[in-house]
Amino acid sequence: MLTTIEKLPKSAKELVEMKEKNYLSVYEVLTRLRELENIEREKVVIPEYMSKPKYKIGRTSKELRAYADELEEWEKHDKKIQRALAKRRKSTPNLGAIIEEFIRIESGLTKIPKQYQDGVYSYAYSKGHSCGMHEVYNELTELVDIF
Repeated sequence: MLTTIEKLPKSAKELVEMKEKNYLSVYEVLTRLRELENIEREKVVIPEYMSKPKYKIGRTSKELRAYADELEEWEKHDKKIQRALAKRRKSTPNLGAIIEEFIRIESGLTKIPKQYQDGVYSYAYSKGHSCGMHEVYNELTELVDIF
């Protein structure tokens, strides 16, 4: 996809500005955001999986010592994996909140009375989220037209 969105936005307003500046559709913006998010997350290398050693009944003391050493090595490796996964999660901003606010702005949800906004969004989300955020946007635009 040929777009000029090259970095992840910090806010929904910044995202709206990027959309308008580059003449993009909501679908193109959402697709590009997910691509950028995946690129950022894949920069973090996760160590290869290592299976946990199995304990067997009836071992000698040497075998138990070897088992304890293997288990200790596995625990260290598992901690490395957990740290790498946490780093991967932190490598991108909370795009969910940015995308939600972007969809609320673009669909015109902010133009209806505040007392109805959360209920309308919840209904649209429940109807469309299984097909992606673009479908939530489509549901919202249909519902906002009613007001």
